[in-house]
Amino acid sequence: MWSAEEEITEFLEPLLARLSEVLGRRGSVESQLSALGAISSAAAAARTGFRPYAAAVLPLLRSYMNITEVSVDSLCPSSRLLKNFLV
Repeated sequence: MWSAEEEITEFLEPLLARLSEVLGRRGSVESQLSALGAISSAAAAARTGFRPYAAAVLPLLRSYMNITEVSVDSLCPSSRLLKNFLV
């Protein structure tokens, strides 16, 4: 039986590819926020399984990181995990 971390890791590659497309299109604010939230949730669920994808995904996220540290910490618990990959 697989752990939850292993289960989500199996789907990270196609999931992150599609979410990266959404971020790259610069569509509606709602779609951008949804994609950011989904990436953050996937990273939180996959834990160390996210590491192989971090180098590809984080440059896209950096353009959205023009908020204060206080704002990041208030967004949601998984955003703190994602912020740790940026440091």
